[in-house]
Amino acid sequence: MHFQGDLALLTLTEDLADPDELAPVEIRELGVDARFQSCSALGLPAMMTRVARGVAPLEAVFDIASNSARSHGYLSLELGSHPPEGPAPWSGMSGASVFHAGRWLLGVVVRDSVNWAHSRLEAAPIGTFFDELPLADAPFLGARPLTERDAQDAEFLDSYRREVVRQYGHIVLFGLGAHGHTDHISIEHAYVSLRAGLPTPEPTTTNQARPVEQLLAKNTCLLLRGDPGAGKSTLLEWLAVSMARHTCTGPLEPFNDRIPILLRLRDMYAHWWKQAEGPDGVPPTPERFLDFNRMATGTELPHGWIRRMLDQDRLLLLVDGLDEVLEGHREGVLHWISSLLRDYPSLHIIVTGRPEALRHLPQLERLGFAQLRLLELDEKQRAELIHKWHEAAALGVRADNEEEREWRVNRLTDLETTLTDHINRSADLPALAATPLLCAVLCKLHEVHGTRLPRFRQALYKETIDMMLGMRDMDRKVPDPLPYLEVEQRRAILSWVASYLTTEGEREITPERFDEKIRDRLSSLGRDAGTYSAGDIREALKQRSGLLVAPSEDSLRFSHRTFQDYLAATDMVAQREFGQLARHAREETWDDVLRFAMSRCSVADTAEFVAQIRRKLRLVTDSKVRDRMRMAAASCIPYTVQMSEEDRAWLVSGVAKSFRSIAKKSGTAGEIDLSSYAVVGSDLLGALTRDFDWQDKLLSRRAIELAVQVGGPEAVRLLARIPHRERQAVSALLVSAWSQFPGTEYADTVLAGLNVTDLVIQSAEQLGLARALGKVANLSVTETVPVDKVIEFAAEHGVRVLGLPRSALRGGTSLTSLSSVRNLSGLALGTELLKVRKLFDEDAPHFSAPGKFEGMRYRLPALPGLTDLSLLYLPVDWAEQAPGWERLSHLGLFGQAAQRVALVRGLPALTDLVVGARAGFSMPRDLVHPGVTRLAFHTQSRALNLTNLPSAFPNLTELALRGPLDSPPHTDLTCLAPMTQLRVRLIGFNRDRSLVDGIDALPKSRLHWR
Repeated sequence: MHFQGDLALLTLTEDLADPDELAPVEIRELGVDARFQSCSALGLPAMMTRVARGVAPLEAVFDIASNSARSHGYLSLELGSHPPEGPAPWSGMSGASVFHAGRWLLGVVVRDSVNWAHSRLEAAPIGTFFDELPLADAPFLGARPLTERDAQDAEFLDSYRREVVRQYGHIVLFGLGAHGHTDHISIEHAYVSLRAGLPTPEPTTTNQARPVEQLLAKNTCLLLRGDPGAGKSTLLEWLAVSMARHTCTGPLEPFNDRIPILLRLRDMYAHWWKQAEGPDGVPPTPERFLDFNRMATGTELPHGWIRRMLDQDRLLLLVDGLDEVLEGHREGVLHWISSLLRDYPSLHIIVTGRPEALRHLPQLERLGFAQLRLLELDEKQRAELIHKWHEAAALGVRADNEEEREWRVNRLTDLETTLTDHINRSADLPALAATPLLCAVLCKLHEVHGTRLPRFRQALYKETIDMMLGMRDMDRKVPDPLPYLEVEQRRAILSWVASYLTTEGEREITPERFDEKIRDRLSSLGRDAGTYSAGDIREALKQRSGLLVAPSEDSLRFSHRTFQDYLAATDMVAQREFGQLARHAREETWDDVLRFAMSRCSVADTAEFVAQIRRKLRLVTDSKVRDRMRMAAASCIPYTVQMSEEDRAWLVSGVAKSFRSIAKKSGTAGEIDLSSYAVVGSDLLGALTRDFDWQDKLLSRRAIELAVQVGGPEAVRLLARIPHRERQAVSALLVSAWSQFPGTEYADTVLAGLNVTDLVIQSAEQLGLARALGKVANLSVTETVPVDKVIEFAAEHGVRVLGLPRSALRGGTSLTSLSSVRNLSGLALGTELLKVRKLFDEDAPHFSAPGKFEGMRYRLPALPGLTDLSLLYLPVDWAEQAPGWERLSHLGLFGQAAQRVALVRGLPALTDLVVGARAGFSMPRDLVHPGVTRLAFHTQSRALNLTNLPSAFPNLTELALRGPLDSPPHTDLTCLAPMTQLRVRLIGFNRDRSLVDGIDALPKSRLHWR
């Protein structure tokens, strides 16, 4: 059908809608036999009949009759209500866009139907506007016609996204909501970006760590480990909400087109799920996903919706808490994941859990799961979380009057500053504030108790629980609902419930069962406790303590699993259930329970605890289970208050034997996870020092890795006992671990006298301590160290290659004292590259040209012995000093220095040249240097002009070209054809002839692609 008519361009004085509220619109044609309801036409009636400012747009709602486009050639829009009044109510409506569900553009209104009393309009199908235009049907290629099912699916998806935001869009920051603050905080406001790294044996270094958001998008199947309270669940909730709101940015932006399904595996043990499914530990089938995560969308779920979304590869499955699955059920859950990936191979899935439960999962490795570990908060992240906690607390302050409110807000601001400074100055608190949960706990404790903060994790939880169970506002104006129950009694009540849940392997409890557990033992608290009913106590603890939450009307659980573990351990020690504790030592999910239990034991209790472990071990024949139980028991040692030397030695000796065995079997290139050994702490290091074979290189390496993870004075003493000869053999490993041991002892006892290949200095203090070292081959220094001190150190320690920071090039600095460094053969000024020759290696890394820096002005004398030099800026006396660089064969020029590449013609010995140039660089015409035989060209230009290259370097034999990582430049190799001795390497380029001209001018043997 062909339509003709006039065209009017209307300029509105204001937007019809907020651009941020508009969803992406898709152009689609309708399928046959479909009647679409709730379609809308957006136009400006009466605009053509009168001139007026501010005429309101009209959005009319219609039904589109089925088959109308096929039978009549147009869409029949049937009005569902009375038409506007007037003789020509639809005047000016022609050209109105016809939408369905606000997301599909279906057609354009063309006229008011005749003889329908203005109750029907006719619209041209959108496809007719493209019929006569070349290639205009591109929007329809591969897109099937829109059906009623599509419309139903889309409508449900809208309601589902709203429910995701409702359920997960707010979180409770620990400590808010019970003591004068509101509790629900927007997750976007509270979220702190975390770092993740590979689960390597050694602690992940700063340069290995990456923001976790960057890593989520890179892996289709991801196993994400994290310690208790590390933010695993909050991360998944934030991701789900961001996807539902289409606010993912950067690497996560493609996730906006996906649908998040968050499944918490602990719900397999919830009362309501067991009622529906029967046995424990049954994960949901895809049809039950939304029943399992209790998504009450208010809209009927279209039949087969989840399966269709899986078929269309639109789901992101977020599986939280694999560690909360009982060991007897874990194999079934892994099989469930395997089955999902077998049926839907392209399914995106993220699985989280605690490290101890995810240590040995070959099934997931075979399925191609990448593994990452959430890292501890660094100083910046910790400060951000402290700020957000206090900011959220200030936003939610409740007070009787404005003056009081202002006082509380100002107090919170002062508390934020005080706590941040206190943690930064403390030797113990940074490790205690290593996770978001523990950091938030410290915020609350500091608000109540000031800087009198605990030093150990178990003490932190005890003080926090006791504080929360006090249930009084700071100003004591809120009455205590349980005045006849002391904090210790309230703690005991919660410990009964926690012990029951932990023993049964559950995470949730019904109110009826909760009350039953209270009634069973309430009389043990004395006559006053009987003043309250079990229901009164339950409601008071739920409403006021912040330790209980209600996922639904018929269930309760602890606000964090660690609180349940601590309270369960408290009750088990009180009941002297050491046999039960020992029996569960084989299960990773009980590790924290055992450790907290040991922290509550007297010396007699500890002896009985260890005795029970010994009895249970005698009944176990599986060597792996025995090692597991020994490890679990020994990891309790750092938590114990009192333990006999005999028990301590027995626990540690077994772990030390296991460590020696595993270390020797690990192989030179293999990696082993030492974190479970590191938990045992300094006692294990002490046991290893006895009769240790330091001549066994592999065993020594693993012992050093273990000592670095454990840290502390005992680790330094262990490393200092290594004989000097063996210590020299592992000097690189010892130097890399230096940052883990602040203070002078490590440098004076462990590093003293060692000859070092590579050393990075980050402060003047560290440079002073490094004087204990012997020879240093390669030295790199950061911005914060005085240059004269660096040069003095280099001269004393025989440095051969030296890297100085950009600060050395500012303000007319003279580097004449470099001549005192007699052995110096390599020098890097302002660049990160210590050796230019590295950029000629086959696997050389990409080296980007640095940005622009002002004030770089310095003098550099010719150093006759230097052979390797890289510069960000040329010294002001370069031209006059050039002939004095008698042996300089390798030169790298970057940034501003690259712009003055013509000055290299004065270097007599130059053979290898690297040019790292910013956009707009071209080789100068007047440059000629016949001695250069190898050239590496790193450019950020979109076009690379090589025209002057043959005349500049007539004897060139090797050329390496590297373009921007994201987009290689266009280049023409034709001019290189006469250079018959030249071999060209194109690194980062593809074989697209539209980007590389002149390929045929060079024989294939001279052209190499990387």
